[in-house]
Amino acid sequence: LKLCNVCVVMGCAAGPRAICLAGKDTARIVGGVAASRGWEMDTFSTTEAALSALTLQGGVYSAAVCALGTSMDVDTIFSRKGVPSPFLQHVRQLRAAAALCGVCVFSKTARDSPALRDFCESCGVDVVLNSAKSFDMFLEGVETLLHGGHETYPPLRRLVKRGNMLWKGASLRRQVAPIRERLVSGPGAIRFVCLSDTHMKHELAYIPPGDVLVHAGDFTSNYHPDTDLVAHLATFLRWFALAAQKFKFAILLAGNHDTCLDPKYPEAVKGRELLAQGLPANGGYLENS
Repeated sequence: LKLCNVCVVMGCAAGPRAICLAGKDTARIVGGVAASRGWEMDTFSTTEAALSALTLQGGVYSAAVCALGTSMDVDTIFSRKGVPSPFLQHVRQLRAAAALCGVCVFSKTARDSPALRDFCESCGVDVVLNSAKSFDMFLEGVETLLHGGHETYPPLRRLVKRGNMLWKGASLRRQVAPIRERLVSGPGAIRFVCLSDTHMKHELAYIPPGDVLVHAGDFTSNYHPDTDLVAHLATFLRWFALAAQKFKFAILLAGNHDTCLDPKYPEAVKGRELLAQGLPANGGYLENS
């Protein structure tokens, strides 16, 4: 498996900056685009050095560009078993905490492989791209957030055409956040907070306060026949249990992608056992009802 390079874009009071974990060729491409938009970029050739810089300055980062790398345990963002590197894990933590506005992987290898692309996105990456033009669009989206454009509730636009995915706008969390103050409950009212189709990006969702949490399905990402949907279910249930702690009740439904809970599929045996064990105490599962 050939892995690609990772860059993280950041903004601070002195102006936007970027930290890049990449080879020379990729660093030259993304660095040129960043410079043309007035960004500064710090480049690192190892995950250890990049992680050190990210740990020390994580508060100033606003987005991430990721490719895969070529030397295992030196500059790759995944291990041989597909586990995110400590660097990528730290990026994901910053992303979940809203310290990062966006994460992207810059890699032709990942862009040309639907399975690898979907795997990257299941690990918290917003978009996989492989051209200067698409990276420019990504930075434009980040700048929209940095300049407060998300207050007008811009959509997340993903344009897929002839192998190029153009990222623009805000993440799911950023889209929902601006309207949270408008959700006002009257005396005695019950507020339902509903979401669906997160496809392993549930950590990016902004969950406003309420009384009942409802996830209406499609929390897994079964876009490849080799996907371990039971593992997806386990990851999702851990998140769902934590999210449910802020609500009186939590309700879960399965979507057409969540075949790990469909009795017609063999993996449903393990999936249903896991569901019975992993549902929060205040949670319930609805099926055909």
